[in-house]
Amino acid sequence: MKNSTLLLAALVGAIGLARGASIQTYQPADVVLGQVDFKSMAQDDKSTYLAGPVGVASDPATGKVFVSDSDNNRVLRFSSMAAAQSGAEPEIAFGQKNSNSGHANQGGAAGANTLSAPRAITLDAQGRLWVADSANNRVLGFEHAAGVQGTGPDGTGGPAATIVLGQPTAGSALDRMYLPAAVAVGPDDTLWVADYGNNRVLCFKNISSKTTGSPATGLLGQPGANADQGATGPARMNGPYGLCADAAGRLWVADSGNSRVLRFTDAAATATVNGGTADAVIGQPGLSASAGSDTFDDAHVNLCTSVYLDAEDTLWVSDYAGYRVLGFPAAALALASGARATRVIGQPGLGSGGAPASPSERNFSHPWQICGGPGGSLFIADQGYNRVLRFSPTEIVVPVPAPAVPTVKITGKKNLTTTKPKLTIKGKATGQVTSVTYRIGSKPAKKAKGTASWSIQAALKPGKNKLTVTAHGPGGDSAPARLTVIRK
Repeated sequence: MKNSTLLLAALVGAIGLARGASIQTYQPADVVLGQVDFKSMAQDDKSTYLAGPVGVASDPATGKVFVSDSDNNRVLRFSSMAAAQSGAEPEIAFGQKNSNSGHANQGGAAGANTLSAPRAITLDAQGRLWVADSANNRVLGFEHAAGVQGTGPDGTGGPAATIVLGQPTAGSALDRMYLPAAVAVGPDDTLWVADYGNNRVLCFKNISSKTTGSPATGLLGQPGANADQGATGPARMNGPYGLCADAAGRLWVADSGNSRVLRFTDAAATATVNGGTADAVIGQPGLSASAGSDTFDDAHVNLCTSVYLDAEDTLWVSDYAGYRVLGFPAAALALASGARATRVIGQPGLGSGGAPASPSERNFSHPWQICGGPGGSLFIADQGYNRVLRFSPTEIVVPVPAPAVPTVKITGKKNLTTTKPKLTIKGKATGQVTSVTYRIGSKPAKKAKGTASWSIQAALKPGKNKLTVTAHGPGGDSAPARLTVIRK
C-alpha cells in the first residue's frame, strides 16, 4: 500500500494535475430514483416505482427530495439518505392514502389531501411545498413539508394542504387557473405560477401573507386578466411549462410552445394586470421568433419544459423534444438574445439529439423539471423512463503538459586552436533552464555563468581538450553540445 501511494504521488508530481469539479457534457448519473437500476423503465404505483414523473425539488435544510409522480397522482418525499441511494423507497406520499396507491384524487373528489396529475413543484424559504395540481386547476401549499409526519396505518399517507390558489373553478380571471404546470418562489416571497392552459404566468407577491383563494397581483404573457390565447413576441407566451426565480429578481420562463426561454429582469415589478415584456430570450434568435428546430445545436431548444439556475450561474434548460438538458454559461445571464449552450447532459455532444434506444445512466426520454441538490448536484425528472436521475459534479483531472527538455548550443566553431591556457567560451540555452554545466574530458563538471546566455572560463591543458556543455531543467537534461580545443 505504501509503495502504491508513493507511486501515485510520483505520477501526480510528474505530469502535473489541475483539478476542478462541475457537471460535464454527457457525464453519467450516479443515482436513480423510481427504478431498481439505470437500465430499467418499469412503471407502477408501488412505492419503489414512478410513472411519468415531471417534477423534482430538494430541501437544502434537510437534503430530502420530493418527486412529482404525475401519472400516479402523488408527490413522494425521500429522506436525505434515500435520495442518495438508487432504488430507495419514499417516506410519505402527498396526495394519496399511502405510498402504494396512485388514483387521481384518491378515486373521488378533489380535497385538501388529494392530487390529480401534479406537475412541477418547489420549496420556499419557509419550507412550504408548492404543487402545481394541474388537472385540478389549482396550486396547493403544504406547510413544513420536509418535517411533516405521514398519515394512515403505515404512516406513509400524505398530509392535508394548508392553502389553495386557483379554485373553486377553472378560468382566466386573476383568482383562477387552467392546467397550471409549474411553480417557483423567489427570495422576495413572490410565488410564480406557470398557468399553462391560459398561456401566462401569474404573480402572487407576499405569498406568506396570502390565504386560500387569493387573486394574483399581476401576470406575464397576456395583455389582460381575461385573455388566454397563446402567441409569440416579447409580451406573449404559448404554453409555459417551467419557471426559475433567481436571487437577482429575474424570472426565467420555459415558454414551451414557442420553443424558447424568456428572461424578465426585475420580474416582480414587470408583472402587472396588463402583462409585461421580456428583455431577452434563449433558444431563439430573437423575441419575435418561435419556430421549433429539427436540427440539434447549441442555440435552439425544442418544447422546453424546465429551467434552473445553479450556484455557478449556469442556466440549465430541459430540451424536452431534444431528449437533452442544455447548460448555458454565466455570460448568458447578461445575454444578448440567442446565447449558446456550452454543455449538454443526455447526449454525447451539443450537435446531438433524438430519442435513445434504451435507458442508461447517460440519457433521457423526455427530461422535465431540474433542481439543485447537495454539493452542486442536479436532480432531473426523466418522464419517459419513469425515473429521476441525479448528476453530481465530477472532479476533472486535466494533464498539464510536462516542461520541454532544454537545448544548448556553443557559439562559434566546433573545433578551435589556441595558444592560451584559458579560453572564454559562450553559448545559448533554450526552454526552461535552471543551470548550465560543462566538463573538460573526464574532469568533474563545473557550473557555467548564466543560463539562457551562458559563458565559461575553460582551463586548457596542452594538446587536445574535449569540452561538453549540458543544460539542465525541470524537463530533464539537454543533449550535450561539444567543442574540441587544441592548445599548442
